[in-house]
Amino acid sequence: MQSRISNYWHHEPSNTPGVCIRCGSPYTCDAIIMGKKLSPNMYKKVEIKQMNGKGLGIFATCDLNSGEQVIIGKPLYTEARRTELSIQVSWDRHLLFDRPAVLENHSCNPNCGIRNNSFGGFDFIAMRDIAEGEEITWDYAISEYVSMAGVSCRCGSPDCRGTFGGWSTLPEPIRKKYSDFSASYLHHPVSETGKAA
Repeated sequence: MQSRISNYWHHEPSNTPGVCIRCGSPYTCDAIIMGKKLSPNMYKKVEIKQMNGKGLGIFATCDLNSGEQVIIGKPLYTEARRTELSIQVSWDRHLLFDRPAVLENHSCNPNCGIRNNSFGGFDFIAMRDIAEGEEITWDYAISEYVSMAGVSCRCGSPDCRGTFGGWSTLPEPIRKKYSDFSASYLHHPVSETGKAA
């Protein structure tokens, strides 16, 4: 791990599944542990809730308007290598984000997109009006050039693509739909190595 931000850390996997090598405590794949306790109620527009069969999710606590900033994604630190929880912000940089952004689930028909922010992360912006109680979702392909999220998608959207593939596999009409709501690095030419030309 590199560029750690003070007062924050997360469990590191050991050879025993679900046990942290740093403290020996059990954890799950979405257990991001921070140096201070954070209440789900600290967020103004969203709350963290347990979901049946899906782990944790983020839900709107009020009606949100199209174009409204829903979540500020602040990086905790740069990952030494890509992980299932890291978010790609440039051709060769993957970051672990603070809560609640790190817990936001994927959808092939999301209600939020992303825009680069001043923290070096992403703001999650409503792409349409969102009703109170609705789950906040984003399409992982709008930040990941090649997704590590898994093979098959189970988002449940009528528009589900069936698999995770990242920006590199999105059809052109979907890329156009996301043009204002995707990581800026994806819109720069790339060489054969997948790095900016």
